[in-house]
Amino acid sequence: MRFILKPTDLQENGRTATFIPLVTGGSGDGYWNVGTGARWKFTTTATRARVRCCATQSQFPFSPTNPSPSLLCYRVNGAEYWGPLVELGDNWYELVLPEGLSKTFELFVPPQGIVVLNQSVLGVYPVELEFNAPATVIAPVTSGNHRVIYGDSITTGMNASIAALQGFGGIMKRGLSDVNHARYQGVYSAGTLYAVGDIVKNNGSTWKKRTTAAAGTTPVVGTDWQIRGYDGRVTLLAHGYRRLYEDLNSAGSYSPTVAASFAASIAALSPTEIIFKIGVNEWVAGWSSTTFQAAYTGLLDALAASGASSVPIRCYSPLLTTTRETANGFGKTMDDYRAAVSASVSATIKSSCTYVNGKTILASGDLWDGLHPTYLGHQKLREAIL
Repeated sequence: MRFILKPTDLQENGRTATFIPLVTGGSGDGYWNVGTGARWKFTTTATRARVRCCATQSQFPFSPTNPSPSLLCYRVNGAEYWGPLVELGDNWYELVLPEGLSKTFELFVPPQGIVVLNQSVLGVYPVELEFNAPATVIAPVTSGNHRVIYGDSITTGMNASIAALQGFGGIMKRGLSDVNHARYQGVYSAGTLYAVGDIVKNNGSTWKKRTTAAAGTTPVVGTDWQIRGYDGRVTLLAHGYRRLYEDLNSAGSYSPTVAASFAASIAALSPTEIIFKIGVNEWVAGWSSTTFQAAYTGLLDALAASGASSVPIRCYSPLLTTTRETANGFGKTMDDYRAAVSASVSATIKSSCTYVNGKTILASGDLWDGLHPTYLGHQKLREAIL
């Protein structure tokens, strides 16, 4: 059974698909850029699936030891699997599904990234899917809690082992997958003794039991429970090297008109919470911390005038790095950009904005390359975003 993958079929952000023309073999055929971590969801009895992908980035766009940006990954009944590396061009790839009867299958879109400054977004674009048995599309969830996260390659999960699944955003997306997991036990009950590996829903998230702790041990971050997914939808407005500079400027200068349009596109997603984790790339190329602060404040003000005027926003300053803390070409350190985020939250007319000092969340040992978190670092980020 064959499906043409369309943005309207996406489980996370069907309305946020952007249209990036893809040129392969000299042709001008167009394919959909559906966004990092977006997914399609099916029920099927199939044991094999074939995915046709069109890729504009090679296996190693960031590092020859980090192929994860082009690694196909999927979930079956909430359990995680990963398939082959996607090569440049237009090709078909085989996925193996576990034996058994009916199962829930979720295909995730790998991260997109920018390899060269000001270059179009690059990535892996699944466009067709075949099963060796009947399959039915599960309609996207369109109501309930919805977190929208605006960020860069850290948000896409870059340098986690399996980026789309093990980056902090991918971890958060387990929430809507966990209800299909074989060990899912429903809403947490203090009177139930849960076994190691059991999964429950509590306080807006799903949790996995890690020890044999007694009944009544409430799920919290620590030894006994591991936080997993978010109890709602998660949309990542993110790609590698994303900056305010590219989203809010016109002819190189900050544009309030562009900011208003961008704010409207965020509001159109109907979020119930917005998370900003943007700014680390401005240090390399973009705006000075002064202009960055003005643009950041302008975007928050624009959201105050949008359909998201009452939606709470958490603004995370850049995380700790070991490679970008000194003065840049503008003479500004990363701490200057962190201070700019804090000042923007204080200055904006947008109510319910909260500043979070991202520098304190991770330690240097949690960084894969001095900038991107390891898988365990991404888990810590997930724990920090309760």
